[in-house]
Amino acid sequence: MNDCLFVVLLVVDVLEFIEIYEADMWAIEFKITTLELEQQELTSLQRKRTIWGLSILILLLIVSGVLYFRYRNNVSSLKTKQRVYEERSRISKDLHDNVGAQLTAMSTRIDLLEGNGENQSTELSNIKEEAAGTISMLRDTIWAMHREEFTIDQFMDRLRQYAQKVVPSSLKIHQQFDDSLRDFGLSSSQALNLFRIAQEAIQNTMKHADASRIRIDFKNSGDCRQLLIADNGIGKELTENPSEESYGLQNMRERSAEINGKLKFLSSKGKGFKVQVEF
Repeated sequence: MNDCLFVVLLVVDVLEFIEIYEADMWAIEFKITTLELEQQELTSLQRKRTIWGLSILILLLIVSGVLYFRYRNNVSSLKTKQRVYEERSRISKDLHDNVGAQLTAMSTRIDLLEGNGENQSTELSNIKEEAAGTISMLRDTIWAMHREEFTIDQFMDRLRQYAQKVVPSSLKIHQQFDDSLRDFGLSSSQALNLFRIAQEAIQNTMKHADASRIRIDFKNSGDCRQLLIADNGIGKELTENPSEESYGLQNMRERSAEINGKLKFLSSKGKGFKVQVEF
C-alpha cells in the first residue's frame, strides 16, 4: 500500500515538474521569439537608416557636383571674358600707338603744307604713301580683331599675303612651319604682335640688309613655339645694351613682351640677321 502511494506521489511530482518545465520552455521560446522580432525590427530600422543615409549622401554629392560644375563654368566664363577684354585692350593700344600716331603725323604734315607751294607735290606723294601704309596697318589690326583664335596656317598665309605686296621680286621669301603646329591656336593678341614683329623684320631687311633671301620658320622648340625670321644679308654688330638699339628693334622687344615671349637678335658682320621669338 505504501509502495503504491509512493509511486502515485512520484508520478504527480513528475507531472508537475513536466508542467513547470513546459511552462518555462514556453516562456523561454516566447522571449526568444520576442527578441528575434525586436532584432528584425532593429535590423530593418538600421537598414532604413542606412538607405536614408546613402540617399542623403548621394543627393548631397549630386548637389555638390551641380554647384561645382556651375562654379567651374562661371570661373571659366569670367576667365574668357577677362581674356577677351585683355585682347581688345591690347588691340586698342595697337590702334592708338600705330595707326593713331601715323594719322596724327600725316595731319601735322598736311597743316605744314599750307602756304608752301614749292614742295607740295613731293609732300603730298609722301603723305599718300604713308596713308596707304596706315590703311594696310589698320587692315592688319582688323584682321586680328576678326576672331579670337588663329591657326598657324592662317597666320602664315596672312604673312605671305603681306610679303607679296611689299617685298620686291629680287628678295626671295621662303616660309615653312612644323606640321605638328598646323592646328595650334594663336590668340588674336599673339597673332597681331607676331605679325608686327615679322613686318618689322622684313622692313629692316629690305632697308638695311642688302639681302637676297628671307627665311620665315614657325616650329616647336621644346615646350615653346618659335618664330624665326632670318636673312642672308650683311648683318651687323649687336649692342649689349637694349636701350641703344634702334626704334625698330625696341618695338619688336615690346611686341614680344606683350605676349610674354622671349626675343633674341642674332647677327654679326657678313652673316645675316636673325629675329627669334619664343613663347
